[in-house]
Amino acid sequence: MLEKSGHNLFFTTFLLITVAEFGDKTQLAVVALSSTALPIAVWIGATCALILTSTLGVIAGRTILQKCPLSLLHKISGLIFLVLAILAAYNSYLSYMLTTQLI
Repeated sequence: MLEKSGHNLFFTTFLLITVAEFGDKTQLAVVALSSTALPIAVWIGATCALILTSTLGVIAGRTILQKCPLSLLHKISGLIFLVLAILAAYNSYLSYMLTTQLI
């Protein structure tokens, strides 16, 4: 596996997290909390939570990769996303049928 340089990996990770988190439920919760509470306290709490969850993700990722080959993880994650896509499509179909009174 080709390792990225420290700076390149940092900026790639930063950009990926920034884009992925922009406008998600967590960010909306932080916006809502900061409108009614002390913004610095909300920022500190949100930052600590992101640090903790990221640390857990790194530890879990390293542990899993030591026990399981990367190709198997790709297949498992692909299967999980396929199942989730099928469930989402099925739920959309049911919702459509219920709203059009066809069931």
